[in-house]
Amino acid sequence: MLILQTSKTKTMTTIKEVFWSDDWIITKIKRGYDKMVRIDAKRRHHKANEPNFFHEWCTEKYANGLSRDIYGKKINEMRAYNY
Repeated sequence: MLILQTSKTKTMTTIKEVFWSDDWIITKIKRGYDKMVRIDAKRRHHKANEPNFFHEWCTEKYANGLSRDIYGKKINEMRAYNY
């Protein structure tokens, strides 16, 4: 008897995907030490067997660059920004 296994490759979500995708809602942006920011997001619609929440740290410069490209404003001007 031959059993075939299919491997599911889970892709890791990146900060760039969260900013560019319409499927993610940025819920909180929190500033940390050494010019680092934490991006928290959740999926607009639940997807089974995939992560529905996201949180990751990145540099403030990188987050500002993504935010300016997409929304036209810096991250500290967004409503989700917390000190």
